[in-house]
Amino acid sequence: MRKSLQIQTTLDCDLLIIGAGGAGLRCAAEVLEKNPTTRVIALTKVPHPQKSHTATAQGGLAAVDPEDPVDRAVYHMFDTWKGSDCMADQKVVKKISEASWEQIVWLENRGMHFSRNHEGNLSKRTFGGHTLSFGERSAYRAVFEADRTGKGIMDTAWGESIKRGITFLNQTLATELLVDENRCLGCVAFSQKEGEFIRIHSRATVLATGGSGQVFKVTTNCLQNTGDGLAIGLKAGIPVLDPEAVQFHPTGIVGPGILASETLRSVGGILRNKDLEPFMERYAPKMKELAPRDLVARAIETEIREGRGILNPDHQIEHVWIDLRHLPEKVHREQIPEVTGFFKKYVGHRKSDK
Repeated sequence: MRKSLQIQTTLDCDLLIIGAGGAGLRCAAEVLEKNPTTRVIALTKVPHPQKSHTATAQGGLAAVDPEDPVDRAVYHMFDTWKGSDCMADQKVVKKISEASWEQIVWLENRGMHFSRNHEGNLSKRTFGGHTLSFGERSAYRAVFEADRTGKGIMDTAWGESIKRGITFLNQTLATELLVDENRCLGCVAFSQKEGEFIRIHSRATVLATGGSGQVFKVTTNCLQNTGDGLAIGLKAGIPVLDPEAVQFHPTGIVGPGILASETLRSVGGILRNKDLEPFMERYAPKMKELAPRDLVARAIETEIREGRGILNPDHQIEHVWIDLRHLPEKVHREQIPEVTGFFKKYVGHRKSDK
């Protein structure tokens, strides 16, 4: 006869955050700064919050300085909305775009080491789809910490949360939201390390679990992005907007699937097919490699489907090249050191390699 599953422990808190990546920890830090006595519990599937997928972001954060002489928040809003194929909620886009610079200031004031230029100002680089005057020319809008921006965000948000008394439950999965009369009262979670179920009662609950990129065979999404956070929300009757809109980063390392940052195209990387043709000229004559991500991803897929891809013999996967051979050594050393290191370590890597 089977044993019934039992709740081994019950915890109480004021705020439960399911997911301890960049979004979850920024929420925790904000609440604890304003209300230091708040009891906050954050769940994370990974062994430590700093192993969250946010830490793998490389290239930068898009934000318009209100004092920028040429860029404006309305251009950022336009690019974001257009980059969504005009499907994004314009009110949400407006709110995020206008508040983005405040978040840059918040991060730097709490110790994040943004890269700076020789004049001492924050360095900026252009990313795909970033334009001035509603598409006239490229905008230098992304601030960054070398090519490990996500790591800087996580270090900063984690530090601000931990020093204010947050409680982390690592390697713990939320399995069900506790809902009574249309009000969320917490969740049931499974502690992988202890092999036990935990009941968590909370006055407020925030879902910050990331997406479902791992439903696809090839993705730069981390292994934990399996969509179970969305699943427990749907099971509890919470509406989910546009679940089919899964962002694909166009470039990565064949095989391991490690992200090859958009910075590579920002600093001059050129996408080439098997004939070494710079094919983005056909799909986006003006923006070329700096077109929005979805357009670049579709262009790459079109090249492969039309027979102009390259078959990788180690992984039997068709792909295209990103050509960095013309870039000066200084660029590799100072602007993309982490990506360069990943390529040196993982290109040609097989799963059977030790």
